[in-house]
Amino acid sequence: MPSSLYILEDNRICQAVENDPQNYWIPHEDCTKYYMCQRLGGNNWKAHEFQCVASTGWDDQIKTCNWLYNLKRLNKSCKGYYMQY
Repeated sequence: MPSSLYILEDNRICQAVENDPQNYWIPHEDCTKYYMCQRLGGNNWKAHEFQCVASTGWDDQIKTCNWLYNLKRLNKSCKGYYMQY
């Protein structure tokens, strides 16, 4: 993918941050991941993708990774994997 397409995709992901710069943590389509948006200058953004550790997923209410069993109670949609101990 040409770099200009990456910039367009990152700009799309980080669009909400433009209106609320304090909210630069963005949920990913995969609930076990999230983005941190960084302004590159002008209207260009870089969406850095992060993976939550095993048995956790992104909780947008508290802006951090949370145990999957807590997320399932909240939204019943996260299908991450559980570590067996």
